[in-house]
Amino acid sequence: MAWIAYLSALVAIGIFVRSLIARREDSKLSHIPLVKFDENDTQERYITSTRDILHQGYLKYGKHGQAFRMRNPVDGGHSQVIMAKSYLDEVKNASESRLSFPLYSIQSFLLKYSRSVLPSPIAAHVTRIDLNKNLGELVAPMREECIDTFKTVIPECKDWAPLKLWDVFLPMISRMTGRMLVGEELCRNPEWIQLTIANTQGIMKSSMGIRALYSSRWQWLAPWTYPGRKDLVTLRRRAAELIEPVYMQRLAAFRGGTQHKYRDAVQWIIENSPEKPLSPAEVADALLFLYMAGIHSTSATIVSIVYDLIAHPEYVPALLDEIRHTLAESPEWSRQSLAKLRKLDSFMKESQRLNPVGCVTVQRSTVRPYTFADGLHLPANTFLSFPTYEFTHDAETYPNPDEFDGLRFHRMREEGDATKFHFATVSNDSTNFGAGFHACPGRFFVAHELKIILTELLMKFELVFAEGTRRPPDHCHDFTIMPNMQAEVRVREKQSFGI
Repeated sequence: MAWIAYLSALVAIGIFVRSLIARREDSKLSHIPLVKFDENDTQERYITSTRDILHQGYLKYGKHGQAFRMRNPVDGGHSQVIMAKSYLDEVKNASESRLSFPLYSIQSFLLKYSRSVLPSPIAAHVTRIDLNKNLGELVAPMREECIDTFKTVIPECKDWAPLKLWDVFLPMISRMTGRMLVGEELCRNPEWIQLTIANTQGIMKSSMGIRALYSSRWQWLAPWTYPGRKDLVTLRRRAAELIEPVYMQRLAAFRGGTQHKYRDAVQWIIENSPEKPLSPAEVADALLFLYMAGIHSTSATIVSIVYDLIAHPEYVPALLDEIRHTLAESPEWSRQSLAKLRKLDSFMKESQRLNPVGCVTVQRSTVRPYTFADGLHLPANTFLSFPTYEFTHDAETYPNPDEFDGLRFHRMREEGDATKFHFATVSNDSTNFGAGFHACPGRFFVAHELKIILTELLMKFELVFAEGTRRPPDHCHDFTIMPNMQAEVRVREKQSFGI
């Protein structure tokens, strides 16, 4: 049993070293102001009242150009610094070898410990380049999936019927996103749809489960001892089995020079790796990573927008009028005609401004010690992020910031630069989609996706809240903000367009 004693000694040494490193790194942040609760300063409160402590730090420090630190609500093993807006340009321009979003994702969601898919360079490339280049050709297929999914998830309802929006839009977003990722046949496969949804849920479940069972010093043992360590591996293996026939057929056609011109990520992956094709497992992982990055956040966004449509019915006539006018000029939706829906675009952006899917964005982890131009120094493996929720609720940037103004950004575009202030815009005042090189590369696709859904919804259905007239409150948990998934609305088919 000498090996057991040897292993025990190694574990003890590892824990001791990690402890020393953690203490040393924390001490290196002592020059940054610490924000904490005056009373009941417990870990649980940082999880349930994250927006409160962020607001406190923003008013005291961030608004005045100073970074501050606070306890990480979900990861005690990583120090965390909340940056002032004045640092945004420097973070955007920093190389990934110094300030890394992929490293942040791996560390924050414990991707290696849960044996999840990892950030994929080729997945990022096909989204940033191929997807955006082919957006115009994807509008019709996306609308096809949208219409077909509505028929599936909303039964015939000539009179008012109950409905949970999350149950409608999660499978719809999976299908519409899947049409762009895996093509027409597989995107409609019920098992594939459920698998793509379960992957993201499994990653969240595993990261929370590992943190619940292991302190940060012990998490490295999770790949061998965590009870759910095989869950994501099994899911990834099944994804590879489902994608293999599609991928191999496409690859054979590509090599033979007889391929049909598909417009989806499977085809783009093949075209971007002609000399050394990926294995079906690698392709499946890249696709699962793209699903993980998109479907839940987009589903949350569309649910929030529809809640706001129901809560503010006074905007519906103007939005329908804009849709009618645009369709009169161009009966089929296209990239150009969707761009003409400026009032709808403004409504979407205002909803996102007030109800984002997270309190912070532009997250990075320091790959090695980093010193900003003003001398602010962060040790390696420090999490940094920007308080987007505070930026978008600051009266100096957005007058009456707590008031829903569905045409706010429409007026800003008319009064200023018409190319700015649209839904997919990123700027130092609008960081919901991130910033810099790692700004969400799929945000233009998402804007098209949401407009297609909303136009179909507005033209064909009436919606009211099942109880009362007030918007269901969002659910906040650490840095995450999600719309109410359980609230019921009532839906009824329109008898004619626009009525």
